[in-house]
Amino acid sequence: MSDIGTIVEERHTVRCSNCGLNQFVTKDNTCRRCHAPDLERKVEEKVEEVESEIPVPREVHIRLTNLEEAVGRSLKVLRIERHISQRQLASMSNFQRTYISKVEKGHTTPSLVSLDRLADGLGISLVDFISRVSRIRSRMGDGE
Repeated sequence: MSDIGTIVEERHTVRCSNCGLNQFVTKDNTCRRCHAPDLERKVEEKVEEVESEIPVPREVHIRLTNLEEAVGRSLKVLRIERHISQRQLASMSNFQRTYISKVEKGHTTPSLVSLDRLADGLGISLVDFISRVSRIRSRMGDGE
């Protein structure tokens, strides 16, 4: 009989910069689809880009105009900066992973209490989180 209570270790996901496949990190750090080498190094470079003042591509600048999307972008950037998966953030802030996804995509409007729980899960204050959202909105011309 197999042991049903086996512990599954935490696995990190990455996106291949060559073919765009989202996948778990492999032992040899190559893409499962296109076999591009140094997959992990590309992820680290991508995180460094996120840590700098996040440049907003023109197509995002045009599309990202409402508060829900600015909140979602801020949440996603902070989560990636801290190397936290959606599942980990959901667990730390007592939400479902799908809720985190919907907030990041701007498909739902989190309440003030929910924003506070998310900020706490990310290890920042609600004021700092709202300040970041405000900066992103002002860069998009919708900072009212």
